[in-house]
Amino acid sequence: MLLTLYVNDPMGQRCRINMEAAKKVQEEFPVQIQVIKKGSDEYNRQDAPPPCPSVCLDGRVLKEYGVMSSEDIKKELMKFLL
Repeated sequence: MLLTLYVNDPMGQRCRINMEAAKKVQEEFPVQIQVIKKGSDEYNRQDAPPPCPSVCLDGRVLKEYGVMSSEDIKKELMKFLL
């Protein structure tokens, strides 16, 4: 599973919060973490990328314009697995 964090600023506070949450989830579940910066080639190649900041799981948007706690991500991950 791929957990993608779309970010405006990789050094920003919202990115840091989402990254910390994603790393906690990664300790319990086999997920890969990917960070995509707005304006990057990878971001621009997508037909309709989500707004920044956003959190996606295997291409499905979990949160737009915000941050998620590790518990929120785990809840969504469990729905995805069931």
